[in-house]
Amino acid sequence: RAAEAGVAEAQYRLGRCYEQGSGVAGDLSAAFSWYQRAAGQKHRSALCALGKLYLRGWEGKPDYAAGAEWLMRAAKRGDAEAQELLGLCYHRGLGVAQDFFRASLWYRRAAMAKRPLAANNLGVLYRSGQGVPKDDRKAAAWFRAAAKAGESYGQLNLGDLYALGWGVARNARLAAHWWRQAADRGLVEAQSRLGELYDFGQGVALDRAEAAKWYRLAAEQGHAAAANNLAILYQTGDGVSKDDAEALRLLRKAAEHGLAVAQRNLGAFYLLGGSASEIEEAARWFVLAAQQGDSFSQWKLGELYEHGYGVVQDRRRAIDWYRKAADQGHSEAKKGLLRMGGDSSAAA
Repeated sequence: RAAEAGVAEAQYRLGRCYEQGSGVAGDLSAAFSWYQRAAGQKHRSALCALGKLYLRGWEGKPDYAAGAEWLMRAAKRGDAEAQELLGLCYHRGLGVAQDFFRASLWYRRAAMAKRPLAANNLGVLYRSGQGVPKDDRKAAAWFRAAAKAGESYGQLNLGDLYALGWGVARNARLAAHWWRQAADRGLVEAQSRLGELYDFGQGVALDRAEAAKWYRLAAEQGHAAAANNLAILYQTGDGVSKDDAEALRLLRKAAEHGLAVAQRNLGAFYLLGGSASEIEEAARWFVLAAQQGDSFSQWKLGELYEHGYGVVQDRRRAIDWYRKAADQGHSEAKKGLLRMGGDSSAAA
């Protein structure tokens, strides 16, 4: 009744009910209509809601320009969520020309109003020096504000700064603390990082079983590095029961994602098999890793081409791969290059 009578707040609330399917059947068209009526009275939350509907593509396809326009109207009237989202539009160039400085201005307004995602994203700008002067201390301050408010990316990013000692004193224990907060919220990158800390005993007691737990959670979400690291544990039997079949499955999964270290490890796995078909498969994965600059794989390809294992023997290709690895300082490749009479300057 109040909505029909023209009460803007009631119109906005009814729009939310239709959008969320709360007390009524979900109906985005009805939600849009009620939001429009409230927005016509300059109700800032309704203005923001319209912007969000356009961004999500309520009619089937996102209309970023219209979304940014409605968000701008709400943001100028002080709606903190709209300010946060408008900052994101400028940050990513959604519906507006990409402008890191304007992104920083809107993020700052929203962050001052306790919007945690805006605080994190402002930290990202300070970390990268986009739109604002590069300042790791300010980045850390904004990441901390986001992290304390429970924003998982803020927790991840603050953990990164503690791990690297950027803008804060290096502290593996605090890195572990913040990564755990983010990992507990399901953030895959934090789960992988936390697994590495337990794997190597940095900031936490070394615990390969705990490392495997976090690697597994991340790997199940498609994180290639976590899958690779978990595979190593299955190969060695550290923290898990030794299982070469599971190691192979995980390595292949990570390698097929294009991760060079996994491609290298998969090549090494097949090389250990020793059969002609396995060595051919090893060579295939070494090529993929070597093309990404992996010096171990380049060295191994040099050996394979030198001796004709898994590939047609080819002196020129052997020298080429040895040289690529030697140029990166690989000592065994330098020896191979000298042995084959290649350019000794690379092996000096």
